[in-house]
Amino acid sequence: MIRVLAIDDQEEVAELIKLQLEARGGFVVKPETDASLALQTAREFGPDVILLDIMMPKMDGSEVAADFMNDPTLKNTPLLFLTALVTTQEMRDSALASGKRTYLPKPINWTELVDAIHAVMLPAMST
Repeated sequence: MIRVLAIDDQEEVAELIKLQLEARGGFVVKPETDASLALQTAREFGPDVILLDIMMPKMDGSEVAADFMNDPTLKNTPLLFLTALVTTQEMRDSALASGKRTYLPKPINWTELVDAIHAVMLPAMST
């Protein structure tokens, strides 16, 4: 089972991610709607991969990601950004340019999300 932490300030989106991924099998999803609690939730849950909305109140996704990168237990956890900010092509170009981050568009294409999760999990599974 792949443990997924889904961080999105919209409860319905976080719950939809949980329902969609768990219905496909092979996933256990913990939704978190409060970005200020995301680090604590991640430490307690121990996710294999983190899904992170970029636009959130209180703390935006980049601030939450910085917290994860500074945490010794989470810094190597794969992180997938979810956003409605840019087009799919812009995200693909950005992901290719960065070489590290994957950006997926909202509304979520569930097949692409599952494929992206498996893709970021491959390096961890091969060690």
